[in-house]
Amino acid sequence: METDLYKLLSENEFFKDVDIEIIEKIDKSYFQIKNYKTDEQILKQNDEADEVYLIVSGKVKVVMLMPDGKEIFITYREKNDFFGEMALLEDKRRSASIYAVTSVKLIVITRDIFLLLLDSIHQINMNLTTSISAKWRKSEQIYGLLLEKFKIINTQNKKLEKLNREKENLINEKEILNEELKKKNHQLYNMAITDKLTNIYNRAYIMDILSKEFTRSERHKLELSCIIIDIDHFKGFNDTYGHLIGDFTLKKTAELIKNNLRNEDVLGRYGGEEFLIVLPSTNIDGAEIIAEKIRSIVDNTEYHINDLSFKVTISLGVSNSMIDNPQTEDILLKNADVALYKAKNSGRNRIVLYSKS
Repeated sequence: METDLYKLLSENEFFKDVDIEIIEKIDKSYFQIKNYKTDEQILKQNDEADEVYLIVSGKVKVVMLMPDGKEIFITYREKNDFFGEMALLEDKRRSASIYAVTSVKLIVITRDIFLLLLDSIHQINMNLTTSISAKWRKSEQIYGLLLEKFKIINTQNKKLEKLNREKENLINEKEILNEELKKKNHQLYNMAITDKLTNIYNRAYIMDILSKEFTRSERHKLELSCIIIDIDHFKGFNDTYGHLIGDFTLKKTAELIKNNLRNEDVLGRYGGEEFLIVLPSTNIDGAEIIAEKIRSIVDNTEYHINDLSFKVTISLGVSNSMIDNPQTEDILLKNADVALYKAKNSGRNRIVLYSKS
């Protein structure tokens, strides 16, 4: 291990504003130095997340693999920056690949040590909050409300840091504010994965769930089903009553579906007036029962808003991982879409189960 390790750590944004005395108390065995050559791959998209990387020297680039197999450039990371923390915090697989642009020297922190440092050094939590805030603003273009929340959190953290330096006996206040930070970060994360209109999961998150469940079903030889739901004649609601009634119809239908699923089932807005349900460990018969229950409840519910009452029907396409042996989650989803198309063209307000024939 290099003799100036602590100096290298103190210069990195990960340890920004952490007193050098605190850094020097950390066991050197917690860290590992790795070197990479120009163009060498450091991280691979979709790999398990188990390490965080601090850049000592050099430059890396972040690229994302698209469905067509092409990699697109996202951004660069340079000396004293760090990467890999988002996947660990969210307990997800790597969302992008990392390559060395020049020769690169990194300090590697394993998952267990990363979590230990988060728990024992509060300033690192604040540095991560600042970093996550910046990355979200750039990649997701978080609008003003979220940005304002981050400003509030950062203000509270700065106040906490000042009080902690001045009076050690204010440790209780520090813990309270730290817990509040975690809650607000959790709230922000929930906002990022939730469809604002229907208050169910958004497309990006439900597709991520489908991918994970498909991988799990393949690994453990479990059945997986999914259901695509489309509101019949939805355009007519907007044309006849206006978009406010259309929005109400979407929210009410999402509520009816959500309230009639099992705890393990996951519902998301697939797009427009379509919804996607992921049914882990569920065979085609079980999926059909759930689909029919939902169809019947919507069909027998009268929608009320202001002085207006009306009825809604839905069409449902169901697919299963044991039918026609889909090789990917995209094919499983496509099969459900094919079944939905048949349901719409067979009179609507019905369920169609995908079959190879």
